[in-house]
Amino acid sequence: MPRVVKGKPLAVVGFTSPQAHSYVWELEANVGGRCELAIPDGAVAGSVFALTHGESLDPATGQVIQSPATPDRHTNQRIVEATRYTAGGHTGETFRPHLVYYGFKYVQVNTAASGLTTSSLRCWPVHTNLSTIATLDVQASDAAETEAAQSVYAAMVRTALSNFHDVPTDCPTREKRGWTGDMSAAHQALLHTFDMAQVYPKWLTDVADAQAHHGLPQGWYDRVDVGTALLNNVLAYVDHLESYATPLPTPYPNVSTLRANYPGSRYGDWCAYPELNNGVHAYVSSMGNSFFHLETLSAAAELAAWANHSRASALSTRAAELHAAFHATYFNATLNAYMDPFWNNSNFINQPNGRLPVQTAQTLGIAARPPRDQGLAALQALVNDIEAFQYRPTGGVVGTSRLFQALGWGNRSDVAWELLVNRAPPSWANMSLTTGSLWENWDGSGSRNHIMFGGFGAWYIQSLAGLQQAPGDRGWQRCRVAAAYLTKVTSVNATLLVPTGVFRSQWTATAPGTVMHTVAVPSGATADLELSLAQRGQRVVQVWLGTTCVWCNETFVPAGGLVNGWRDLFGTVTLSTQPSFKGTLRISSTITA
Repeated sequence: MPRVVKGKPLAVVGFTSPQAHSYVWELEANVGGRCELAIPDGAVAGSVFALTHGESLDPATGQVIQSPATPDRHTNQRIVEATRYTAGGHTGETFRPHLVYYGFKYVQVNTAASGLTTSSLRCWPVHTNLSTIATLDVQASDAAETEAAQSVYAAMVRTALSNFHDVPTDCPTREKRGWTGDMSAAHQALLHTFDMAQVYPKWLTDVADAQAHHGLPQGWYDRVDVGTALLNNVLAYVDHLESYATPLPTPYPNVSTLRANYPGSRYGDWCAYPELNNGVHAYVSSMGNSFFHLETLSAAAELAAWANHSRASALSTRAAELHAAFHATYFNATLNAYMDPFWNNSNFINQPNGRLPVQTAQTLGIAARPPRDQGLAALQALVNDIEAFQYRPTGGVVGTSRLFQALGWGNRSDVAWELLVNRAPPSWANMSLTTGSLWENWDGSGSRNHIMFGGFGAWYIQSLAGLQQAPGDRGWQRCRVAAAYLTKVTSVNATLLVPTGVFRSQWTATAPGTVMHTVAVPSGATADLELSLAQRGQRVVQVWLGTTCVWCNETFVPAGGLVNGWRDLFGTVTLSTQPSFKGTLRISSTITA
């Protein structure tokens, strides 16, 4: 695991004294980090400086509100984001705390001493030194949408780092614990943002090392958390293996582990917005549990196939049976949409719960690789619900973690864009533009620094820029470029460092009906360039590489490293490349009927 480091100093954007002997600094963003305080030279020995860190201010008093202090499950002691320093009366004295970090956007200092100024406090983010592998610049025709789109992506990156301190945590304030669900919900975003080659093996090894003789990790609160943790992190690890083509773990997760821990798992949709879901949270759902059991069994079958294990065929057969049963059970032909028919059946659910949000049910149905007609029906139901709620999310952690993948699958990245740039709460832009971070709850209650709503991050790279790993590939030997040329977006410039080299996509809308797209395929890798202007209501008619028309009159002409080309039934033109292709395509289109 990389070591813990300090990031770049945070800018102070506000400094007030709401009451006598009380001083409050506002930082540019909400982070996990620490500060150092320059003690005024006039402070006498014995002067006390009490520092309080928090994520929000009391609107009535202007003073810092302490984050909710949840008692530790084992010691029952409350974690308080505060510290005290007693001055020694020396010139040039500075308080520098070590071996600690806090979660804050605001820092308050109470002291009877005078002389504190804006520059007295300096703060930094503190986090595991995860190397960034992606760069991204997005520009839209509307300046406010550009600001929102960039702010949301930056908040995802910042929140991910704030919640990595040797282990992935759920928040840098009240808990600071190695919760696993948060990392699982955002793992696709993490894999497309940071170098995780060392991180996932180390993390899952730590989980295994923590197991006691009975198979449960020591110090965990209950079997419910353990079952959920083991199931969802198997999924994250399979994606890790596909990305980095690393050797298989020994022993790898097997069906016995899954069967033993399934009764202790609980999947619903944590932290959905209650005001948009009849005032209830769907914390537990048979559909949620079934979905994750299907996904994890499929992952175990995939691992077994890679390892040529004797049970690979049996696992694959069982996964196929469960796949068919899932869609037969949860797709409602009358509603033409997915739903959980057992949501209030005590034979399946033994905890208070509510219905899964419509958006979550459709997202899980699409993520479970549905039959085509059911998938298209679920996509339409998903889009209808998003539009009915004015492009606001109604789902929670589970629903939103796969929401943008579902929209990308259905070629509805236009809807994904509207969700991300919408500033009306509940929304990602409301979070990011308020604190520069992602929250635990849509209304801002609880922690304001949780990565669990950060699953959208991969969409920027995979769909907006179009940088994708080909299905079935390991190690990025085969790539795919499938950018969503959105009408409201004028340009996208992104790079992604993958094991085979730097993968680049830069496209610009140069005129109505024309896109210039520069692609650089990693050295040693090949790619399929999938060109579709469906979201612009247009059909690709010509593709030029330099002065050569490589796609004209429904005919492909080989040139400059492009070796094949065809149009599919959905109108997408695909051009396949030789290794290390680099070139700029001019894509021309016409309005479809």
